[in-house]
Amino acid sequence: MAVRVFGKDFVVRQLTQLFPRELKATMRRTTLAIAKEARDRIRSRAPKRTGTLKKAIRHKRARGLRDFIEAQVIITKGATEKNDGFYWHFLELGTVRMSARPFIAPVVKEMSPGYVPLMRKEIQKQVVKQLEKRAAKQRKGTT
Repeated sequence: MAVRVFGKDFVVRQLTQLFPRELKATMRRTTLAIAKEARDRIRSRAPKRTGTLKKAIRHKRARGLRDFIEAQVIITKGATEKNDGFYWHFLELGTVRMSARPFIAPVVKEMSPGYVPLMRKEIQKQVVKQLEKRAAKQRKGTT
């Protein structure tokens, strides 16, 4: 389904009509998509001896404060986890007997200048989704 935009006034009117709940959902999905992108990049740089560390790298939506939206990239660890990546910090920071092989810091450094364009792209995609949902509800209600 394509969304047609006929002018700036239409876009401004639609965005101001987005309810706070819809806007919050848009921002949640946007931050989660950015965390997913970071997860994928970190996974691609993670050392691949057994593949356990790569599988232990995950993204999740974090429960923040009421007006604070947060998503995280985590590495699961512990005996209860299917993929135990407890040793990630040994690889990232090194030890007395092993030099560091960072795989997280380079991704953070690489992505930091690109957050704004990535966020802009994701917000646009999510706003279009919200507008399509609203249009479908209106069509359903009128027919």
